[in-house]
Amino acid sequence: MKKYLKLLIPLSLIALIYLVFHIVGIGCPIKFVTGVSCPGCGMSRACLWLLAGDIGNAFYFHPLFWAVPLFPVLYILRETGKMPKKVYEICIIIICILFLLVWIVRMFSGSDVVVFAPDQSAFARAIRITKELMG
Repeated sequence: MKKYLKLLIPLSLIALIYLVFHIVGIGCPIKFVTGVSCPGCGMSRACLWLLAGDIGNAFYFHPLFWAVPLFPVLYILRETGKMPKKVYEICIIIICILFLLVWIVRMFSGSDVVVFAPDQSAFARAIRITKELMG
């Protein structure tokens, strides 16, 4: 049971952080700070569409929506000893590579789900405000 609690606490904290971001109006903290969508951009919307039973829209918002449940399953399998550590690591690496490949394709294909707008980032806005204040 302790092993599952080790997984539940970080997942709960992540959910709480994203809830606060949602309430404040920040969808993705990475996109907010950098102006560039992260490799997981669209995943929340994809999962919501999946819960609504619309696999087409789920796939549209992020084609790897099906990988989300794999992370906790893989973790539990590894922690219970039902999956060798090496197999676990290979699975995680493959999933991460898939996320990066999908992100690159979406970034260069003109997808309207991902954004590359560093000039609209919080960082760029802070620099502009600082320049205006400095005169």
